[in-house]
Amino acid sequence: MLENLTSLLNFSVDVGAMTGQSPQTAFAAILCVIMFVLFS
Repeated sequence: MLENLTSLLNFSVDVGAMTGQSPQTAFAAILCVIMFVLFS
């Protein structure tokens, strides 16, 4: 699970760089998706 979170963090930073968003914004969006998947 932890390695998945690490790869997701790296992915969010990459997405943030590609889309011009700040890494925090991309990470927050992905975190919302994770929460939605876990608790749905």
